[in-house]
Amino acid sequence: MFRLIVAAVFTVGMLAAATMAHAQANTIPPQPGVLAGQMQVTGPSWTLSSDLPDLSGPWGSVTVTDTNCVTPYRPGTAQAGAVIFTAALTPGVVSDGTLQPFIGSGATGNVTLRPMADTGGTNVTASLNGLEPFVVGTTLSVCLTLGVQPPMLAEINVGQQHVAANNFDVTGVTTAATDADQPLIGISGTQTTVDGTNRQMVFFFLGADFLGTDTSNPSLAALQLIGSPGQDQLDVSYEDPAGGPPVTITYTLASDDTLTASGTPPGH
Repeated sequence: MFRLIVAAVFTVGMLAAATMAHAQANTIPPQPGVLAGQMQVTGPSWTLSSDLPDLSGPWGSVTVTDTNCVTPYRPGTAQAGAVIFTAALTPGVVSDGTLQPFIGSGATGNVTLRPMADTGGTNVTASLNGLEPFVVGTTLSVCLTLGVQPPMLAEINVGQQHVAANNFDVTGVTTAATDADQPLIGISGTQTTVDGTNRQMVFFFLGADFLGTDTSNPSLAALQLIGSPGQDQLDVSYEDPAGGPPVTITYTLASDDTLTASGTPPGH
């Protein structure tokens, strides 16, 4: 009888170890990160929503853990009872991911990061379902890890800073592929004068290099970036201040890195 009991316990231990190894093989490893919030587990479902008003990413991964964000996982007896979930984040304005068990629990869940439009920063919402009874009473922390900023986003950020430095608020961004290693970027902006007049302008960049604006003087009627009709080209739609139909102008990048327009915007 004693031998049978030992064998059974040994088999369960092997199964638990195999399950843990499988989970770790199919998830990203926990990463040190910024604490986004923490909350106690009170049942099989757990949801946390928290704001990080001063941090906007880009975020690469999320770790949900009952350890800490500085050292979320350290193999050995010090963290033998750790409960950890991880998720890789999809890039984009709204970023999300699926929380997968790394160690200590078989629950799963989701995480979503959204920009805080009014104040800047990031809102993070994380949820888990199927938490086991032994997890109840523990406190789980959400840790956000910064990702590598894609080169194009870095170049767009440089362009947006240039637009802001000229006292324009960014209203739109669009890009086009080029034969160069850098994209053609158009950033539209609006500026409100002291008399309440809205002035519109498009700033063009080749990568982080400023090429110029669509017109020498801002447009008083509304304009909108409407995409790329082809390589090296960006389209801008202009309202006609005289009341006519909108006019689309195509801006094309030439081989000498200058821009040519397919026509004259209305009002200029």
